[in-house]
Amino acid sequence: MCDDENYVIDLCDEVLGIKAKRQHRFGFFCPNGDQLTPLVTAYYEVLNLVVEYRDSAAPYNEPAPPRTVTPHWHDQLRRDVLRQHGFRLLEIDYHELAYDGSKYLLRDAVHDKPIIAKKLTKPPGSKLEAEFEDIYRRALNAGQEALAPMLNDHRYGCGFFRIHVNANSKFGRWVIREKGWGKPGACLDITHMVPPQFYQSLNHKSAFGRAFDKVLNDAGIKTHVWDRSD
Repeated sequence: MCDDENYVIDLCDEVLGIKAKRQHRFGFFCPNGDQLTPLVTAYYEVLNLVVEYRDSAAPYNEPAPPRTVTPHWHDQLRRDVLRQHGFRLLEIDYHELAYDGSKYLLRDAVHDKPIIAKKLTKPPGSKLEAEFEDIYRRALNAGQEALAPMLNDHRYGCGFFRIHVNANSKFGRWVIREKGWGKPGACLDITHMVPPQFYQSLNHKSAFGRAFDKVLNDAGIKTHVWDRSD
């Protein structure tokens, strides 16, 4: 972790009053077949919060996988998968803080700390958003519980499993905005919801996806499941 990253996370720790797990690795996905899961700058477990510091070398958004995968798309995939797993993701860019002509931080805590505090202080959502968060968390738990007995099973079948909801519904707009669900419509690809060793296993993705989908249906959210074997 570079000195600028440490400085920013030190300020986050002070504002939140708790210590982050720095350079944390989540074991649930390896974008593009990488052998190691990517590190995040900081993870606050009790808050379900991931903080990423982005310096001048960090790539910006790239909406879809190009013919040759780039770091830009790799970072966007990480954003989407973290949010799909229910984490709150906060990115702090160097240009939001005091920096010099070489784009290094001046480490002016008097200037920077209020900016970081404002970003960390998320205004309370509506009652409906709180209900959506609860439904989503229960769906994640159901998927993980369905998958748990199968973690020692062999992979079976190749294909995909996707859950679609109406992108124009209130829940659809919410999962696109808050959870990084993609298009067409509001779509969750189950691939990155299972451990990397099961990315190609349709039976593992189906177990997670069908349990996740049932919670949404039981909550009155209409879905369309699209699964196919290759």
